Amino acid sequence: MRPEVKRLDQQGEYPSRILDELGNRRLAGLTLPEEYNGRGEGLVELALMIEELSAACMSVASALGLHIGVAAVIERFGSDEQRDAFLPKMATFGTVGVLGQSEANAGSNKLEMETAAERQGDGWVLNGHKQWVTNFYDADFVLTYAKTGPDEAAPHNISAFLVPTEEFDRENDWDTLGANSVKSPRVSLSDIHVPADRLIGEQGEGYTERGEIHTGVNVPARGVGIARAALEDTVSYTSSREQYSQHISDFQGVRWEARWQNVSTQLDCSHFEQLTALIGATM
Repeated sequence: MRPEVKRLDQQGEYPSRILDELGNRRLAGLTLPEEYNGRGEGLVELALMIEELSAACMSVASALGLHIGVAAVIERFGSDEQRDAFLPKMATFGTVGVLGQSEANAGSNKLEMETAAERQGDGWVLNGHKQWVTNFYDADFVLTYAKTGPDEAAPHNISAFLVPTEEFDRENDWDTLGANSVKSPRVSLSDIHVPADRLIGEQGEGYTERGEIHTGVNVPARGVGIARAALEDTVSYTSSREQYSQHISDFQGVRWEARWQNVSTQLDCSHFEQLTALIGATM
């Protein structure tokens, strides 16, 4: 683990300097069109960037990857007014978005979410909670998914809203392994009014529209980056650490060549398969 990353993680210190620099380079808008101050890159470039960041500091990669995903939803399904209002500053991390989708009883199956939005007057009233809202404390708003229709209408019963972070109550922070510098708390909403112009996309189509956004590739890219860094650090350590007047990499149990080749091959295959799938999806 790199010294600065180790310090950030041990002390739970937010990586503001790193994220600010990535924002200054407009990498927070990597996949946004240039007309919105983005860099106009694709999913392959996103996967490569997130893999590199994860190899150095997974907390930074997760905060940036999720932010880029929120921006992609706004760019794809938001109104012209919403794009103009949010995207240029999101491209530089001047405005920060985070994702509010998972819940206690809606992890893998988001259709079981309990957060609901009821139409009232000129807007909506939201009640519910979200878990693992990564980078909540540095964010300006949460892309919040809530049911706006009956369960029998699923999956066409979930809508997406941009809700300011100050409207949420923090319930607790999760203890995380290797990701202490960027918190992922559980937060809740209680009778919070959201203006109608904060609905992103079509009413009831938030869940299906999200299925058309492929920036989720940042998640497996993080895994590849972490695995690569772990392998590199292990090789470096075993090649320098000495016991009984020899490097521990020379011990039989460590130098078993097939073991290292197998790990390295699996990592290369994961990287190759990921990029191949992305290239195929963009053709």
